[in-house]
Amino acid sequence: FTYNPSNSAVSVYTLPSGIYPDGFSVSNNIVYGGANSSSTITLFEYNLSSSSYTSLTSFIAPVTNVTEPKPDNIQVYNGVIYGIINPGLGSIPFTYNIANNSLSSLTQYENAGVSDFLIYNNSIYAVASDGLHQCDLSFSCTQNVSSTYQIYDSVITVDSDLNTIFGITNGGVYEFIPYIP
Repeated sequence: FTYNPSNSAVSVYTLPSGIYPDGFSVSNNIVYGGANSSSTITLFEYNLSSSSYTSLTSFIAPVTNVTEPKPDNIQVYNGVIYGIINPGLGSIPFTYNIANNSLSSLTQYENAGVSDFLIYNNSIYAVASDGLHQCDLSFSCTQNVSSTYQIYDSVITVDSDLNTIFGITNGGVYEFIPYIP
């Protein structure tokens, strides 16, 4: 659905039967999403202007010991869909280039499940059970917040006016000011 606060208008959109998104992002009036059926992940786009659904690709999630992996977080940046399949003990980041229809499934994080990520200033910032990681756009990561901070599996957000990323630790709200060369 969409909601316009200026006039309180609500619009409801219907996806095809069997498509239940686990994560989505909106860019240029198109919803990009990921849905799960058994162990098959489907990436799709839904054009809000024309109410048209297009399946972009489907793939078997490369996980073990998980019956229903979900693409929990979907973001679109520079024509690429970024997502995390979060099966619990480990997370599998993936990218999908919309223009050339190419999927890259990356290495599974065995010991630290990624609960959320955001893309800011050409970097990915990922919250995992062992800390906040700054990654390049291929999810090659380094840890930037000391592991002495217990970061809860929760969302993070950015205030671009302050150039600061905010999240939650066992001591309250933390802030992380990324280095920008």
